[in-house]
Amino acid sequence: MWFRFTAPSSGVVTIDTFGSNYDTVLAVYPMGSNTPLACNDDASGLQSQISFSVTAGSVYDVQVGGYNGETGDLILHVSSIIGPTPTPWPTPTPWFRLYLPLVVRNH
Repeated sequence: MWFRFTAPSSGVVTIDTFGSNYDTVLAVYPMGSNTPLACNDDASGLQSQISFSVTAGSVYDVQVGGYNGETGDLILHVSSIIGPTPTPWPTPTPWFRLYLPLVVRNH
């Protein structure tokens, strides 16, 4: 299964399949490239996790699959830390964390 997204800002994105009920594999590619930025199989048990840097306005393709063709109920978590790197106290630096859970059922 493929997902495509455009990064609204530069930062780090983490995607995982924790909670899925089958052996998952994850990879992410810059749009138009065959070279993955990150890929993983079995980061935690049989589920996968990847983290990668994104650039504002760039398009990324995320591939989610089952190891050796396995299928099941996919739970996909996407989190992002976007914004400048925090600085030491007392100067606050704006940042936010975005969570986008996605559940895909295999019927």
